[in-house]
Amino acid sequence: MKRILAYGAFGLLVYVVILAASFPAARAYRLLEPRLGHLQLYDVEGSMGHGRAAVAQVGNYRLSPVSWQYRPLGLLGGRMDVKLDLRRGPAHASGVVGMYRDGRLRLSDTRITLPAVEISRAVGLPFMELGGDFLAHIDSLRVGTSHRLTALNGKVVWN
Repeated sequence: MKRILAYGAFGLLVYVVILAASFPAARAYRLLEPRLGHLQLYDVEGSMGHGRAAVAQVGNYRLSPVSWQYRPLGLLGGRMDVKLDLRRGPAHASGVVGMYRDGRLRLSDTRITLPAVEISRAVGLPFMELGGDFLAHIDSLRVGTSHRLTALNGKVVWN
């Protein structure tokens, strides 16, 4: 009898996950918008499990386009995994973000391309403009509950 209840509970969990993943992203955004702070999404399409927004904006910072894909296997590790693909002009980032219930974050298999000229402007190098691109491959990055970096494994290359 206990085995039947366990299978039933597992089946119900799978059903709820599939139902949540197929929920329309535009409707979910309208419901969650008051809780998202300064994040604004425009032209949201697809589902919670696999969708995109033509533009994502936080304050004056715009990303275009943004896409996501839910990874349900992360639930086995006690986290919610989402594969994100972000662009801002020639800059590009793609990787898997895992969020734990206690607030910890995990990035894995993340690739970032950033023009070196943007780095030199951000750092404020007054007499030098860098050329090429910085390419970062982050195998693993972990942020603890105190929002501090706890582990990082990867490499950065300047081309």
